[in-house]
Amino acid sequence: MSKRQLQSVSRMERLRGQVGRYQGFAVSAVFRGLGAVSTLVVYRVGASFYSPSELAPLYFSITLSAILTPLLMMGLNTYSVKRLPAFDDERAASGFMESVFGRYLKVAVLAAFVVAGGLALGALFRADLMQFAILAPALLLFLPASALIGSFFQGRSKYNLAIFMLNICNSAVLAVLLLASGLMPGHERFAGLLPIAMIFSSAITVAICVSLAVRKFKLSPLRILKRTPTARLDPAHRGEVFRFWTVLVLMNLSLWTPLVVLYLVGPREQYTYASVAERLGNAINFFLIISNFFLAPVVARHYPRGEIAEMSTRLSQITRLTALCSAPVALVVIFLPGLVLSLFGKHYGAGALFLSIMGVAQFYAVVMGSKNIILNMSGHERDLLWTIGVAFAVELVTMAVLGPTLGAVGFIIAYAVNLICQNTLAGLAVKRRIGIPFWHIMPDRKAAGSATAAAPARTGT
Repeated sequence: MSKRQLQSVSRMERLRGQVGRYQGFAVSAVFRGLGAVSTLVVYRVGASFYSPSELAPLYFSITLSAILTPLLMMGLNTYSVKRLPAFDDERAASGFMESVFGRYLKVAVLAAFVVAGGLALGALFRADLMQFAILAPALLLFLPASALIGSFFQGRSKYNLAIFMLNICNSAVLAVLLLASGLMPGHERFAGLLPIAMIFSSAITVAICVSLAVRKFKLSPLRILKRTPTARLDPAHRGEVFRFWTVLVLMNLSLWTPLVVLYLVGPREQYTYASVAERLGNAINFFLIISNFFLAPVVARHYPRGEIAEMSTRLSQITRLTALCSAPVALVVIFLPGLVLSLFGKHYGAGALFLSIMGVAQFYAVVMGSKNIILNMSGHERDLLWTIGVAFAVELVTMAVLGPTLGAVGFIIAYAVNLICQNTLAGLAVKRRIGIPFWHIMPDRKAAGSATAAAPARTGT
């Protein structure tokens, strides 16, 4: 075969690879879009039957689940995403999953009972804590289990099923339960029990996720239960898992602290408006979340081999595509927030400023790209932890200064400042540690090439 023919074949193979990647991106975008829609459907259905103040406890339960899920997974989700691509044998991969899940159960069951008991005692002094004591098993056991199984699918490159488990299933079930309760005669009487719907939705979700894992990976619930009492991590990996856990916990605390404080000290309806605005703002970055599903295994595969140039090229391509897809959504959310919020009812227009502020911060995160994933998957968890800690400190200062004077708007500004600050620091850390350009959307081939020479020639995972 001539040199020209070889070059033509090589170009065709690259083209097929690019088409396959973009097709995969498009399919996962649809699934992630369904996830975003299912979450917003929960809020829209709730707004159809209940007042903003009545919905606040349910939305606060959803916020608590977002905070507690990574806490209970103990970093095992990120650990699984990083380790599973290295398994060529499906049986060995299944054994790894069973061991990890057994380790999770060992801690989660104990935590659910301890937290539920503590909340029940607290209910003696504050009655509204009892509903959260009842919710503890769902928030501390069922939802983290579903998310952990989703990470197994992500680690084995089954992205669509991973997105279904992590973003679609629970929200879809919860929306159906809310609709059913709203259609019941005299549904206003059940407003105080809305958070209880989380128990049923999370139980149904974990049942679906377990059944899919058993079918796809041949996992055995019986073997998992047998392994649970003696489940141990490789001592060499415990420090790595602890760093993953610390990063996820601190990141979620920094992200959600303004909304938690707003719920505790502010009017209930203001919290509901802010919660809806936060979910709508996330519509901007759902393409970024999709790209994270693809890029986590990419970084875990290429970085240990020192293939920084190839990794940088892939990151730049995905970041440009992500920003292009997100830009129209960002324009609507930032400049027409009242129109978007009017879909939820006339009262929700009061959160228009919340949505604009959050939209700016979310679009900035999209343009910055998947810097957090790069640091986490390349072994620079300490740098990521540092960026989150500094941004969290800035957020707390912003809350202390603006919260008392601006009220709910001050807390939302603190939320945006944290997001912008953390992404900026992460971009600087990636450029300093790995040599990848600060702006993925404007690739620097010279920097990427020099990074290739400086990258560690690791061979293990």
